[in-house]
Amino acid sequence: PAFKAAFPFGHGLTYTTFEHEAPVNKTCAGVEGCQYRLRTSVRNAGEVAAPTVVQLYLEFPPQAGQPAPLLKAFKRTCAMAPGVSEEITFDLSTRDLSYWDVGQDDWVQATGSFVAHIGESSADIRHSFKFCNGPCTKEGSNLGVVIGGLGAVSALVVGGVAAALKFRSKKPGYTSIEEVTQPASALLHDA
Repeated sequence: PAFKAAFPFGHGLTYTTFEHEAPVNKTCAGVEGCQYRLRTSVRNAGEVAAPTVVQLYLEFPPQAGQPAPLLKAFKRTCAMAPGVSEEITFDLSTRDLSYWDVGQDDWVQATGSFVAHIGESSADIRHSFKFCNGPCTKEGSNLGVVIGGLGAVSALVVGGVAAALKFRSKKPGYTSIEEVTQPASALLHDA
């Protein structure tokens, strides 16, 4: 049925507003079971102290045949005073990147291009991050790309050269793209 839900999945009410930074991919080194780590920051941009619940929805590659997107993680912040930020880290495990295959009667890890959506609810996605798990084609599935938001750089390393796409939002909901090519060492680092 074609209808609009009064309250989308994950919807919450608050007396303030929150701004989200674009997510970045961080290393899972030393974290058991972690396959991908996305880090973002949320800031109370309003005038009242309040918490929020940051949600991560995962869109599987089309060949996985899964509904999109699926809620995979959420984190509640502390009650942040106006102007205060809190860092949020989401660790995605092998199980998070898997789906139940009825034919195999087992969990199967999906390979290909995933999109992680971060927001306040299923209808209020603030940023999306495209990443590759396993073999991917050149048609964009192997790019770590940040879509939307306040600005970020993601990189793809090919033969020691990193090709980066820099996204800057000029207005909310709009994105412009800049391509930069530099030595990999200039773009890739872990903070």
